[in-house]
This record gives sequence, C-alpha cells and structure tokens, in this order.
Amino acid sequence: DLLCHMLLVDPRRRLTAEQCLQHPWIVNASMQENRAFGSHHRAFLLIRRLPLFEQVDPLCLSEVTSKLRRAVARPGEYVIRSGDEGKCMFFVGSTPQLTVGSGVHLGEELARGIVRAKCLSVLVNGAEVTRLGTGDYFGEVALLARPDHKRTADVIAFSTCELFELRMEDVTALTERFPMLRSRLQIMAEARLKRGSSTLTAGA
Repeated sequence: DLLCHMLLVDPRRRLTAEQCLQHPWIVNASMQENRAFGSHHRAFLLIRRLPLFEQVDPLCLSEVTSKLRRAVARPGEYVIRSGDEGKCMFFVGSTPQLTVGSGVHLGEELARGIVRAKCLSVLVNGAEVTRLGTGDYFGEVALLARPDHKRTADVIAFSTCELFELRMEDVTALTERFPMLRSRLQIMAEARLKRGSSTLTAGA
C-alpha cells in the first residue's frame, strides 16, 4: 500500500516525502540503531523534496544520498556545539513523536493524521532561537560561510530523532562537481550567518 500511494500520478493523492517518512513501517525501522533497513531510501525521499535540491541534476541527488551517514540523536544530546570546528552538516529525518491517525488506510486519511514534530533546539548564547524537525538541515554555516569553520550555535535534541550526516570532504567534493548545489548552499549559509549575527547584536 505504501509503494502504491507513493507512485500515484495524481499529486493530490500521492504521498509527500514527509508522509512517506512518517509511515509506521518506515519510522519503526528508523528508530532501531542496529537496523539500517530503509535508511538509504528515507534519505533519498527526504532530500529530493527540499528546496535546496529543486531542479538539480538527478545524479546530484544520487551522489548526495550515497554519502549520507545515518545517526540517531537522543534527548539532551548535543549534536553540535558553538565554537567547535564544523566537520559536517546534517539533514533531519524521521522522529517517533509524529503521530499517525487511526486506521490502516493511507492517502488523505494518513495525511490528516500526520503532525509535524520538532525535535531539535537551536541555541545562541544559551537562548533558543528556533526549533528544527523533519526536512530541516543545519551545520552548513561553519562549512561554507566561516573561514575558521567554527560553529555559531548549539543544537540540542529534546526528543529522539534520526539524522543524516554529510561530511565536510563530501560537501566539498559534491559542490565542486555540482556548482548549482554550491551556489545554493553558499547563499543559504551566508543568510543564516547574517541572521545569527543580527540575533547576537539584538541581544547585546
């Protein structure tokens, strides 16, 4: 049933990437650290719907997916710390807190039953500035917008969530091979750095 609803031609009835990620069959597998079942497919479903990857070469999607490494963040765990050297960026995958409505049928019933849950808190100088959840990404600022590659914020998990890690050397190789990806990441990283600086100034 999951595959059938993923392949529907009508976009109004076809499941989105987020809905696929939150299907019990996928989520239950993702939260077991000793089982990598479906992680490659979940990663592909995740990144292909991000604005960052809109209209990019399909080969780019395949290459990025192949480089992603799965991890699980637990409540209270620091994923990154401000001031540390950045060596990777992250994409946020599934979280067990997302609820699915009653019934076993997919389609519109499943869509109505899904609640997007946040699982990560972003802190600047100890103050929370935003929360992140499925489909968000972070960590690119240190890799692309700071010469010293230092982290500019703390990111802490307040509930269990799946992460996909992309290491700096892979980011470098991929952005050299796919200039559009580098341009988009650079623009977004610089915009986030500027917003972070504004937050620091306002709090001073």
